[in-house]
Amino acid sequence: MASSSQFMPMIESSSSTSSSTLQTSTKESSFDKDQETVSQRHNKRLQKMTNLMPSQMLAVLLQPVGRRYIKRDREGSHRQILKDYFAENCTYPADYFHRQYRMQRELFLRILKDVEAYNDTAIESLKRFCEVVIALYEGQYLCSPNEQDIAYLLQEGEERGFVNMLGSLDCMHWERKNCLNALHSTHRGHHHKPTLILEAVASKDLWIWHAFFGMSGSHNDVNVLDHSPLFDTLIYGRMPLVNYTVNDRQDTLDYYLSDGIYPQWATLMQTITHPTTGKERLFAKKEEAVRKDVE
Repeated sequence: MASSSQFMPMIESSSSTSSSTLQTSTKESSFDKDQETVSQRHNKRLQKMTNLMPSQMLAVLLQPVGRRYIKRDREGSHRQILKDYFAENCTYPADYFHRQYRMQRELFLRILKDVEAYNDTAIESLKRFCEVVIALYEGQYLCSPNEQDIAYLLQEGEERGFVNMLGSLDCMHWERKNCLNALHSTHRGHHHKPTLILEAVASKDLWIWHAFFGMSGSHNDVNVLDHSPLFDTLIYGRMPLVNYTVNDRQDTLDYYLSDGIYPQWATLMQTITHPTTGKERLFAKKEEAVRKDVE
C-alpha cells in the first residue's frame, strides 16, 4: 500500500491550484467592479455637463452624425437674379452684366429671342437648347472658314505685316474641378491640377476659327496638334492655294503664328527666341504682339 507521504505532493498541488484560481477570480471581480465604478463616474460627469449646457448647444451635439441638409431658397435666388440683371429696370448696368456672364446683354437677349422663336420647349431642356443653338448658328459660327473667310483673314494678316497669316494658334488648360480621383494622374500636367486642353485659332477680332477640346492635361501642345484636325484640309488637298513672295522666295502655304513649343513646320511661324539684330528684335516684338489674339 502507498504511504501517506506519497499523497502529500498531490494534495499540495491541488490546494495551490485552487488558491490561485480563487485569487484570479477575486482579481477579475475587483477589476469588473472598478470598471463599473469608472463607467458610473463617467456617466455622472456627462449628465452633469449635459445639465449645464444650453439647450441649443445640446441639440447640436446630440444630433446624428452625417451629411447636413441645408435648405436653400432657390426660387428666391432665381427671382433676385432676374431683378438684378434681366429685368427692364435691372439693378446692375450693362458693364456689370458683361463682367458677370462674359457676354453683352444685347447678345444674350438676341440669342434668347431666336431660341424662343424657334421652339418654346427649348428653354425646358438643356439638350434641346444645344440642338437649337447648333441649328441656328452652325452655318455662321460653328464651321471652318470658307473661301471668303480665308480671303478676309489673309487681308487682315497682310495689314498687320504678316502676309498669308490665318491667325494665331495656342493651347489653354481648363481646370476639371470635379475630376474623378482615379483620373488625376492622367489629367494633371505642369499645372498640378486636373485639366482639359483647348486648342484654338483666333484672329484680331477674337473670332475663334478653330477649336479642338477634350484631351487630358497630361499632354502638351505638340501631342494635341498630332490629334487635332487643324491641318486636315491641307492634308486632303481642300485648302485653297495661294501665292505670295517673302524675301524673294515664293510660297503657296498659309501659316499660323505659334510659340516655340510647336515643331518648325512651313505652316507654323514662331518668334525668334534670342534676337540679336534690330530686325530680329522688331520681328519678335511684332509676332508676339499679334499672337496675343489667342492668349
